[in-house]
Amino acid sequence: MPFGHKTVTEALRAGLLRALLTVGRMRPPPEPRYLEQLDEILIFFSESSVYLSFLLQLRASIEELKIPINGKTFHGFSLADKWQSMWSILQLRWDFMEKYLKREKTTTMASCSNMTVSTSAPSLSS
Repeated sequence: MPFGHKTVTEALRAGLLRALLTVGRMRPPPEPRYLEQLDEILIFFSESSVYLSFLLQLRASIEELKIPINGKTFHGFSLADKWQSMWSILQLRWDFMEKYLKREKTTTMASCSNMTVSTSAPSLSS
């Protein structure tokens, strides 16, 4: 990914999702040259969806828009299947993210301050 997930996350903060969804609801779909750019954005989204910061910002951007978004947003577009697939993956990753953020921290791990030691163990202090 040439720009990185941080750039895509910043683009979300700047309104990328609103622009993407505006185009995704156009009828008829835009010209093929624009679809190629949309395809690239969807690739960036898919690749960035493994990062917590991206998932959190995407969720915030969706909540900010206050409009329904689902797998049918690009209905009738040549990349509709890609959008639906990505949307399904996002649902799974958001579920995982929620579990990760709500997990109970049962044990605090500590590392030895000696840089030559590469082990960690449960902390004795609470």
